[in-house]
Amino acid sequence: MLWLPPHLVSYRGLSGIDSALFGFIAQRLMELGRKLRNPRLMGLSSLLLIGFFMKCGYELATRQSAFASVDAALPFEPVPLVHVLGLLLGIGYASVTAPRDQNRPTTVLRPSNNHKFPHVVGHASSCPGPPTAFQRQSIRP
Repeated sequence: MLWLPPHLVSYRGLSGIDSALFGFIAQRLMELGRKLRNPRLMGLSSLLLIGFFMKCGYELATRQSAFASVDAALPFEPVPLVHVLGLLLGIGYASVTAPRDQNRPTTVLRPSNNHKFPHVVGHASSCPGPPTAFQRQSIRP
């Protein structure tokens, strides 16, 4: 709280936590868009972040809240720097906790097309084992 405006006696509200959640979701959408190679998801995430920074810029320039109404009996001043800090923390947390094996090939066992299962079931010697009944394929997610 040392970097907040000096005339700010107290800070109340959950907008910093809301902004962190917003940043977390935007980052996860971006990661999902990259993983699926979906430019629409990446564009949606980018638009959300651009809109967020535009809102913070508006609040910095006008010193008025973009969404909350100011009550004359209980006036308050928006603190967009807390919103930006929350957003950055949410993005950072989403980046740190994201699974990291997304680009590594995964080995999957799939039924082989060139192997016919025996019609007689029940005899141990007539049942093929996994190495002959399945073939290994390396796929990328």
